[in-house]
Amino acid sequence: MVTTSVKQNFSSPTKETHKVVEDVLLTPIKSEIAVLNPTSTVQTIQAITLLPSPMITVDEQTHQAQQLTLEEPIGSEYKFINHRVQEAESLQLFADQYVTIVESISAINYRIITPLWVDWLVIIPVNMIDVSGLPAFEAYQILEDGITAKDLAEKFALSLEDFYFYNNIDLNHELHQGDWVLLPRERVQP
Repeated sequence: MVTTSVKQNFSSPTKETHKVVEDVLLTPIKSEIAVLNPTSTVQTIQAITLLPSPMITVDEQTHQAQQLTLEEPIGSEYKFINHRVQEAESLQLFADQYVTIVESISAINYRIITPLWVDWLVIIPVNMIDVSGLPAFEAYQILEDGITAKDLAEKFALSLEDFYFYNNIDLNHELHQGDWVLLPRERVQP
């Protein structure tokens, strides 16, 4: 008889270690496995276990993992980045990096403050110059599980259809604690 015990190292994996298999995002976790051989000696071997990753959803239409996190593109037809400002960053830096212009970044951010403050959240349009037909957006982090898009639409007086469209999520998408979403708002006149 062979007895096996597993000691797993749940270190924080990097984004590059994720793997999508049959619409489930899996993360490799390094493990040490001690095996008792029939000769009563213990042998330790290294193994990798694939575990489902939390906070990741799979878009059923494209079969691509869609993260609702900072620094990851949100949207399909129109793409946006939620970015937390760091020291020495500017709207011009973002415009150059994401092929847009300062005026477009300012226009789509609901109540943006300039000059930018460290840790402020900025929504950046990706590869877009003309944002005249788009609403302003506010970045919002889901604070608890069980919140639905309908709950957010009622709480913030949002168009549910716009919320689904700009966040590129479907009617059955479950929001989880820690997810970041875009709240489409009316533009504030300066």
